[in-house]
Amino acid sequence: MLRGIKYALAAIFATVAIANLVHGPGSPSLFGAWGIALNIAWVLDVTLQSAAAVGWFLWARRGHLRPRSDDEQDPRPRTSRARKPLWVPVVTTATATAVILGLSGWALVDTGLNNAYSFEVVDQQARSATTHTAYAGNYRLIGTGDYLCGDDEDFYGCLSQHVAMYNTVCVGMALDSTAQDRCEQLSDFIDDLNETYSTCGYGCRTRTDDQRWGWDRQKLVANTVSASSDNAVAEITHLEHCYFELGSLTIGNCPAGARTR
Repeated sequence: MLRGIKYALAAIFATVAIANLVHGPGSPSLFGAWGIALNIAWVLDVTLQSAAAVGWFLWARRGHLRPRSDDEQDPRPRTSRARKPLWVPVVTTATATAVILGLSGWALVDTGLNNAYSFEVVDQQARSATTHTAYAGNYRLIGTGDYLCGDDEDFYGCLSQHVAMYNTVCVGMALDSTAQDRCEQLSDFIDDLNETYSTCGYGCRTRTDDQRWGWDRQKLVANTVSASSDNAVAEITHLEHCYFELGSLTIGNCPAGARTR
C-alpha cells in the first residue's frame, strides 16, 4: 500500500513541478503549495515506513517472535477480514498534518510575497539653472538733459551739432524699436533746420526763452537680458525593492514607512 502511495505522490509531485515551470519561477501559486505539501507527505511516508521496518526487526530479534512448527497452530482467532496494520492511521494522520502545515506555511509565504513593493530613492535633488545678465545685441537711447544749444547761438553751428549727434548714435548702430523711432524724429528735426537755414542765411541766430534749443544729447545704452547659465541639475533616482515582508521578517530593503511614499 505504501508503495502505491509513494508512486501516486511521485506522479502528482512531477505534475506539480511541470505546472510550476509553466506557471513561472518565483511566483506564488496553488501549484507551489501542493508541491510543498506533497513533498513533505512523501518524506513522512518514507520515514515512517523505514521506522516501522526497523522497529519490527528489533522486536523480532529480542525474542518476541520464534518460528512455529508445523504442528503448532496460530493461537490468534481467525477472522474473515485481515486487520489493518497499526501504522496505517499513523501515516494517514501524519500525511494530513503535513499537508495542512504545508498549506498554512505556503499561505504565509504567499502573503509575504504579495506584500513586496518598490520605492524610489532620490540620490541627487533637482536644481534649476542660475541666470546671468547678458548683452541683448542692441541699444536704446537715453536723453541726458544737456541741450546742444541755447538762445542766441549760431544757427549753423547748432545745426552741425545735431547732425554730428545723429551720425554718432543712429548711423550703423543696432538699435531697438524705440531708439529707431527717436532717430527718425531727430532726422526730421535736422531736415527742418536745413530748410530754415536756407531761408535765414549767414548770421542767423537761435531764439528761445528758456535757454534750451533743439535736442538734448542722446546717449547709447546697451540692452541686456537675463540668460540661463545652463547649469541645471537633473534629479537622479533609483529603485529599491522589498521582496518579502511578513511582520518583522523581511527580505530586501524594507524600511518603515517606505510603502506609503
